[in-house]
Amino acid sequence: MTALLDLPGVTYTRAGTATAWRADGTLAEFAANVPRITDLGVLVEGQRTNLFARWDPTAAQVAVGGTALNCSDAPAPANAPLSGRKWIALDNSDSTAAAWAACQSIPTSTVVICSLLVETPDGSQPVFGVNDAGVDFQLRSQNGADLTAPSAKYIRRSGNVWEVQVTGTTQASVPTTQFGPRRHQTANKRPLKFSGLQLEQASIASSPIITTGAAATRGADILSLAKTIAAGEDFTLLISVRHPASADGVQPQRYFQFDAGDNNNRLYMQRTGPSQAVEVGLMVGGEAVMTIPGPVVAGAAQVKGAVRRKGNTYTLALNGVIYLAKAPTVPPPNLTTLSIGQGRGASPLNATIQSLQIFPFAVSDAQLVSLTQ
Repeated sequence: MTALLDLPGVTYTRAGTATAWRADGTLAEFAANVPRITDLGVLVEGQRTNLFARWDPTAAQVAVGGTALNCSDAPAPANAPLSGRKWIALDNSDSTAAAWAACQSIPTSTVVICSLLVETPDGSQPVFGVNDAGVDFQLRSQNGADLTAPSAKYIRRSGNVWEVQVTGTTQASVPTTQFGPRRHQTANKRPLKFSGLQLEQASIASSPIITTGAAATRGADILSLAKTIAAGEDFTLLISVRHPASADGVQPQRYFQFDAGDNNNRLYMQRTGPSQAVEVGLMVGGEAVMTIPGPVVAGAAQVKGAVRRKGNTYTLALNGVIYLAKAPTVPPPNLTTLSIGQGRGASPLNATIQSLQIFPFAVSDAQLVSLTQ
């Protein structure tokens, strides 16, 4: 991807500092407007806000606008994902411990996802739950309300550290202004360390947004290439995407959009929100003139895809399989702009692009299969 970003006509912008995970579970930090390239590829996400005032609070900072019960500062793990950051411990050996940290007010009955880093003594998976007994910790608001129908995802990071992502709905009582981990006296008592607090009004977590005293917003990654493909010109576009999770069930995840300077004339590939299926679509003059449906690709997945145009016929290939070839009733005009990982700032990919290639000719069926395997 570094080679792509060096090409003439490539532009990249992103408001705000940002982070991206590396393959070894450590975290890389990036200044504003610097592409987030790691050994996993280039990360492209939409705009997000961390509602917690502090990503890595001390015990004293938890108590500022929040509530700290049996909460103390703890030394950072030996192999922490990000060096120089603060960690806390919650001691529930004698009574309940909690770190209800201050956050931007969240309305009632709102879907949120809370991510946090948890170190266990032996590297075994931490256990989130809604009951007191048999779990390591819960997530609870300052008014004692758990999330409704929470579900947890566990991702092993560096050393003995895990990232726990919990999705649920705030209860219909009072707005949430404090939130965080709670360890009841009857819960498991093994020592745990916590850091990396992130709370988002979304159903899927984004990369860490490091806040230092107030909620903060990271802008969308906007990556595009100025390139003209004339009407009727043959070409093949290959793209490899690494999805960390399922789509959110609503918004599509756009792999790319090739358009004529607006959304009225565009060729695109995306994973749809509701069905998780990958598809190719074409709009001409604001009207949908072609859709090529592909397979369902749910959850964390690797997708190697290709779109080939030969004359006025388009072909979709995914992970070594050709799915369909179609000729639209109305061909598009010249295509001039390639938006990568989004479509003109909309439908962000929220995933990592590992490679992208454009050939100024139509490859054969056998090559489509080989190149996408």
